[in-house]
Amino acid sequence: MEIATLIISVFTLLTTIAGIVVSVILYKKQKKDAALAEKKRKEEERQNAKDELDAIGVIPFGAPGFSRMDLAKVAYLKVKARRR
Repeated sequence: MEIATLIISVFTLLTTIAGIVVSVILYKKQKKDAALAEKKRKEEERQNAKDELDAIGVIPFGAPGFSRMDLAKVAYLKVKARRR
């Protein structure tokens, strides 16, 4: 009887430890996946801003025919696209 109780206790301890380890591993994987998704989203936003800037073309400040809103949008896209 004592041996059976000891074996059950050891088995319970091992399953508890395994459950904790698996939980930690899954948590780390979720954080890693979330960080990669955020990085990918930012890269896509940056690429979209670059594409939009390329579609607009280079607009010198004070260019006739462009409103302040257009110039502000270009400035915003340059910051988002990390261009100077």
